[in-house]
This record gives sequence, C-alpha cells and structure tokens, in this order.
Amino acid sequence: MVKYLLAGADVVMTASALLRNGVQHVGTMRRGLERWIGENGFASVDAIRGLKDATHVEHVDALLRAQYVAALTDYLPATIVR
Repeated sequence: MVKYLLAGADVVMTASALLRNGVQHVGTMRRGLERWIGENGFASVDAIRGLKDATHVEHVDALLRAQYVAALTDYLPATIVR
C-alpha cells in the first residue's frame, strides 16, 4: 500500500490479499501502514500521498526514461504455445 500511496494513489486495491487472508487481514494491513508512517516520521496518509510522483522530480524526462528501461528489462515474454 505504501508504494501506491507514495505514487499518489487515493485508492489501493487489496481484494486479492483479503480473499487470500480473510477480512481480518484489513487490521494487519492497517497496522503495517500505521507502523511504516510512524517509523518514517510522517503524521498521516495525506502526508505521504504523492511524494514520489513525477511532480516532485526535477528531471521528469530522466524518470520516464528510467521507468521505460525498467519496464523493458523486467518484461518476461509469455510462453509460446504450439
């Protein structure tokens, strides 16, 4: 959740985690988020939302190139079925 909030998300999809771990997992996710916020000296979710979005980067073009290169290097082609 933290990564998505840092990128500027207002909503984080957690359905798969809840389906895997049950509804009680909401408490675990919340405690983890609260712990991370506290350990990193922030007061709230609003304080971290968007800190890592492109509006906070001096050279946006360099960020976009780096993201493009990362997408290419992380790409794994699907297995070809014959």
